[in-house]
Amino acid sequence: MLTFEQKEAILDRYAELTKQPVSLKRVNYHYKASEQAKTMVVRHLHPNGNIWIYAPFLTMDETDEKGYVNGRDFSKTQLIEAIEAAIDELQKDESGFKADYKETWENTRLHQTLILAHEKDMWQVLTDDGKVEMAFYAKSAAESYLDDEGFFRTDK
Repeated sequence: MLTFEQKEAILDRYAELTKQPVSLKRVNYHYKASEQAKTMVVRHLHPNGNIWIYAPFLTMDETDEKGYVNGRDFSKTQLIEAIEAAIDELQKDESGFKADYKETWENTRLHQTLILAHEKDMWQVLTDDGKVEMAFYAKSAAESYLDDEGFFRTDK
C-alpha cells in the first residue's frame, strides 16, 4: 500500500488539480476545468492512506453513493490510471462528450469534407472554413443528415 506522502506526491504532479485541505488533516483534489458541476477528483486523502477517487464509470457495487471508489490499496499504476480516468470523465459534459469533440465526414463524389462538432449540448455540421451548415439537438439526427447527404465518417 502506498503511504499518504506517496499518494500526495503522485497527485501533486497533476498541475490541473487544485489541492484543498479539509478537516482531520485530509486533502481533496479538484479539477477546476471540469465540464460538469462536480470538480472533485479525490475526496479525503487521509494520513492513514485512505483515499476516495471519482469513478462514475464503475458499477454502483464498486463505488459509494457519491460515485467514488476506495483506492486505499491501489498500486502506483492503479492510482495513476484511476486519477487519469476521473479527469477524463470530468472533461466530458453531461451528454458524455468532451467539449472539443469533433468527427470528420467526407463526400468523395462532391470532394467535400464536413466536421461534426459537439458544442454546448448541440451538434453542429461545419464546413471546412468553420461555418455552420446545420445544427441538431441529437447526434443521431446529425449523423442521419450526413448519411442522407452522402457523407461517411473518416476518422473512426
